Amino acid sequence: MCGIIGYYGTNGNAVKVILDGLIKLEYRGYDSAGISYLSNSNELKIDKSIGSIDNLIRKVDKHIKSNLGLGHTRWATHGEVNTDNCHPHNVGSITLVHNGVIENYLEIKKHLQNKGYQFNSTTDTEVSCALIDSLYNDTKDIVEALYQATNVLIGSFAFGIIVRGIKKLYAMKRNSPLVINHNNNEGFIASDTSVLAPHTDSYILLEDNDIAEIDPIITIFHHKKQVNRISRPIINTDEIEDKGNFDYYMLKEIYEEPTIIEKTICNFTKNHFDLTRYNHVDIVACGSSYHVGLLVKYWIEQLLNISTNVEIASEYRYKKLIVQDNSLTIIISQSGETADSLAAIKIAKILKIPTLAIVNVIDSSIAREADNIIYTKAGKEVSVATTKAYIAQLLSMALLIENNKALFEGLPKELSHIIDNKMEDITQFAYQLYQSEHIYFLGRGVDYAIAMEGALKIKEISYIHCEAYAAGEIKHGTIALIEKNTPVIAIVTDNNIREKTISNMKEVSSRGANVLAITNEDILDFNNKIIVNKLPMIIQPFNIILILQLLAFQIAKLKGCSIDKPKNLAKSVTVE
Repeated sequence: MCGIIGYYGTNGNAVKVILDGLIKLEYRGYDSAGISYLSNSNELKIDKSIGSIDNLIRKVDKHIKSNLGLGHTRWATHGEVNTDNCHPHNVGSITLVHNGVIENYLEIKKHLQNKGYQFNSTTDTEVSCALIDSLYNDTKDIVEALYQATNVLIGSFAFGIIVRGIKKLYAMKRNSPLVINHNNNEGFIASDTSVLAPHTDSYILLEDNDIAEIDPIITIFHHKKQVNRISRPIINTDEIEDKGNFDYYMLKEIYEEPTIIEKTICNFTKNHFDLTRYNHVDIVACGSSYHVGLLVKYWIEQLLNISTNVEIASEYRYKKLIVQDNSLTIIISQSGETADSLAAIKIAKILKIPTLAIVNVIDSSIAREADNIIYTKAGKEVSVATTKAYIAQLLSMALLIENNKALFEGLPKELSHIIDNKMEDITQFAYQLYQSEHIYFLGRGVDYAIAMEGALKIKEISYIHCEAYAAGEIKHGTIALIEKNTPVIAIVTDNNIREKTISNMKEVSSRGANVLAITNEDILDFNNKIIVNKLPMIIQPFNIILILQLLAFQIAKLKGCSIDKPKNLAKSVTVE
């Protein structure tokens, strides 16, 4: 989840390049940030700050001359958020930044303490730094020390490393993304290509257990042998990160959804991929992408009559998999770097199951692993809570299932209508909800899948405890939580089970709940409601989802929350 950058150069630009790169990596974590650099007098300097990159930038002079350095933006995995736990870490001759999780760090730490090492932090990263220092002291050869470290460390890591007395940059990785490259006088390492793009038009993707030495010529070792890795072009889709006339990226990105839908419909081609070739589909994803999968399962089974399972990626990768004949695995990921989803697609490949990736980022790790790819092309999404990328994923799958563009052509206008005409109703709902301690959602079938995403959005950005329940299940325990004025949001769009859901709404209402309905047909017994246009089954969820995104935004705004960068979250989850 963390972001790392390393720089080698000859023109004194290390500090500026690293700080600029950290801004691009902040989506990966913003608990804290740090920089280390070698001054012109060969003195190692380390600066750290808690909170956003801006705090670090205010602390460090960009114009300091340095030719070698490392930077890090942190999403805490080991140890609380404080400067001791902030990267970079320095132990002896080694300075290090890290993205990943070392699973056996406590065992290693105990061993190193017995050798006399002392630790200032509670992180696995400082332990890794001390391990490499110990091995370097023993071997007097940094590449050999790094190789030995790969045999000791269990877990995931992308390391950027500086060694005292050696004016070179080192990198090594396993199960965490890391790209490198150089130009005439500069060398770079980074968690993603956006950092490299201003300096070079290509990148080298390190493979697991690779060790790279950069000065700025790149030398790569794998199991002690020098190897070559191919250079790939950087596909520059970088967009200007500008809020325009909006105060929040999230609101701007919600308002972009009609345009994203129009572009997706225009550009979508089914090509050679046909879901009906398969007898079974497994959809594997995390977070909001998992909720897309729940909706897609409903559509595939209803419209294509193909059995479909939806799996949480972190569970899928560790369960016993019963491989169905003629099955397909679909991986859905906005970033294309989600660690559990990436592991899932690798497992599917080992089992020789055909794979389809639905991703937003071109040439991402999941895209490279997949047999087939659909790029959602939602554009860069800055806000941590996904909105337009979710819509693009959902629409891409809908078009794949119902290959009739004409059916979807009125959708951009429908969403624009909601933005133009339903904001007052949504804001009224938000005023009823923003001071709540708990909010519950009810829905059946496809409405339950929609409700799950609505609940997640409210949780993510307003920090209100919010849960979605299948409406028919509330009698099996959940109804005990209902008391006077408990807010319950009911999603009612499926005519086949409409009356069943209304019956469940009445059950919670009779126990004092404040029921707020979002429906495509008037419900006479409830006055607190937002009514949307009735649409075909595969299109109906889009206008409901838009309302729920706007509702979550308005609640968070009323509470004064950090909407674009919610606490404890990161845009791309690259650790287990």
